[in-house]
Amino acid sequence: SGAKPGFCPKRLNIPVCQEICVIDDQCASDGKCCKTDCGGAVCVQPKMETVTQLAIAAQQKPGRCPGRLNIPVCTEACDGDHQCAGDAKCCRTNCYGLVCVDPILDTAPPASQKPGSCPPRLKLSICTATCANDYSCSGNTKCCHTECGGTVCTQPNAEAIAPPPPPPLPQSPPSPPDNSKQQCPASPSGPWVCTSTCSSDKDCRGKRKCCKNRCGAHVCTKLSN
Repeated sequence: SGAKPGFCPKRLNIPVCQEICVIDDQCASDGKCCKTDCGGAVCVQPKMETVTQLAIAAQQKPGRCPGRLNIPVCTEACDGDHQCAGDAKCCRTNCYGLVCVDPILDTAPPASQKPGSCPPRLKLSICTATCANDYSCSGNTKCCHTECGGTVCTQPNAEAIAPPPPPPLPQSPPSPPDNSKQQCPASPSGPWVCTSTCSSDKDCRGKRKCCKNRCGAHVCTKLSN
């Protein structure tokens, strides 16, 4: 006994969970013994694909699938991109069905990883690979490992951002020159100005000092070095 020509369908979504057959020879005519989704086995007509059909099925259209599709289609509505109209691709749903959807077209090949880092192994009971890399995941989510060896799309860890450096401390203005130790001229000179223009050294700029002039008025006087 041996296997009959042809291929079993990829999935049989029928409510037969017992093994009605074990080998192809137990099936009438050209029927094959194929597994059902719930672990049973039944006789069904095989898929007879030619070499040309297999080559067409292997062809992929441009673009990529938008991660696992959260839609309630759990059967295989397509076997490959060649069965989808136009630019649509044959993509997996969350419950492992296959449907034709519009692809995501990248203007440039994506990097293998998105920014950020995965959290420690996730404590989830998902032990199969539900994503292949970060770009199997939507938005900014990353493809990360679970504790039991599966992969899921999840939000990355928030990266620690170094605080900006503190602003520089304002520089103190230069201290005004100390003219207190210098003496006013013993014999004032200069123009005769008889109205005082200062009352103390603080009223004078730079190296000037509030001194009496020839007329006896107090004016800001430039001191000699």
